[in-house]
Amino acid sequence: MGRVREVARVEVGEPDRSLTPMSGMAAVTALVERLGVVESLDAAIGPIKSRARGHSGGELLVGLAAAQLAGEDFWVGLDRRRDDPAGQVLAPVPDLAGSTAAGLAHRFSAGQWHAVETGLGDVAETALAAPWPRSPASTVAVSAHDATCGRPTRWPWWLNATPCLRRP
Repeated sequence: MGRVREVARVEVGEPDRSLTPMSGMAAVTALVERLGVVESLDAAIGPIKSRARGHSGGELLVGLAAAQLAGEDFWVGLDRRRDDPAGQVLAPVPDLAGSTAAGLAHRFSAGQWHAVETGLGDVAETALAAPWPRSPASTVAVSAHDATCGRPTRWPWWLNATPCLRRP
């Protein structure tokens, strides 16, 4: 809890096989930090330990989710993730051991497990309210048929699926 890391800008390009197989985790980490996932979960869950040392409840959940995204299924998968030094730099929650995670999970009360949903709702609210940058990829050219319905020539992608209901 209270860890702040500065993450460099993420650029997506051709994969480099000589790097860690978990290089895509940099994008996950950037998103987790931009949305404040750990902080939202911690605020909803509350403290799971009497001392504020080590990993928090939010870090536990994000670390487990990141390990699952990396293809792990069991607590021991967290230890396999720790064996990849480059992957640890990219992970949203580095150095989360399987034994530590299991111990932290046992500390959650029933009310704290229910509060996870509230924390995730806060994350979703943050994501929906965020001023995401627009790029040419986020808009799609519409057909001339759509333009005759009074739509502009460029429109958000989700509106392109709406057919023109006006008859010719």
